[in-house]
Amino acid sequence: MNGTDTYLKDALRARFGDREDIGKQGLYDRYYASTGVPKEALLELLDLIEFEYDLSPGLLRPEDKLEKLVEPIPTKNPWRWLVYRTSAGDRQSELSYRLSKRMRQYGTLGAWPQIETVDDLIRAWCGRRPN
Repeated sequence: MNGTDTYLKDALRARFGDREDIGKQGLYDRYYASTGVPKEALLELLDLIEFEYDLSPGLLRPEDKLEKLVEPIPTKNPWRWLVYRTSAGDRQSELSYRLSKRMRQYGTLGAWPQIETVDDLIRAWCGRRPN
């Protein structure tokens, strides 16, 4: 991991403050086990988030706005700004691509006017419709 990668990882982690990392299983158990959200599908999404963002998904909470995850890391350095913006766009594009693919499979593509929170993302990923 180079210095830029370390800075990005640390800056993204800082967005969640001193929040307890409850792990993937903890996130499922605490917030989704009783809702009928399929565990395998949720864990697949959490694995993708962990891979793309190099962030433990156990830091996420259902009410978190997705901006917390997808917004580029701010910087005043023009070179870093370009790197961070490109990196954020690539990650968000992969997440959007995979989400739309799943929504097509479930027949829910277009059912969600907006996906604003982690909970929205999880429910859309798992084939649910907006409330």
